[in-house]
Amino acid sequence: MISEKQLKVVTDLSEKRYSKYYDWIRHLILISAGLIGILVSLKSNKSETGLEYLTFIIAISGLGIGILTGSISLYSEIHILDKVRKKYADRLIEILKGQTQDIPFAVVDKNIFFKIVEFICFSSFFISMMSLIIYGILKG
Repeated sequence: MISEKQLKVVTDLSEKRYSKYYDWIRHLILISAGLIGILVSLKSNKSETGLEYLTFIIAISGLGIGILTGSISLYSEIHILDKVRKKYADRLIEILKGQTQDIPFAVVDKNIFFKIVEFICFSSFFISMMSLIIYGILKG
């Protein structure tokens, strides 16, 4: 039988994980937004080769897509908390009605949409960083 203490440990670990994940995504978005501003404002009008221009456009686009999908990923955390709250409330209602004696505990998975958005987010940031590195090498 699982004790309430063990469930508390699992709940605390889950909360820490989501908190760290939320902070990490938020920092990525903030850094990327600043980076886009800097890159666009410091972009020189010197003639560039087609490859330099392409890598710059890919980097800017990747950062933009990463910011957008990162914001959606942050919203997924709110979505998950809403689902947990609803499942927990439903479980408490079952206990009050006498339908179950179990300890109220809810396990919720991320929606497939949010998993795809998260993958796009990380892929976009990775591609934009690789493009910036290639752009810097070509420009140097």
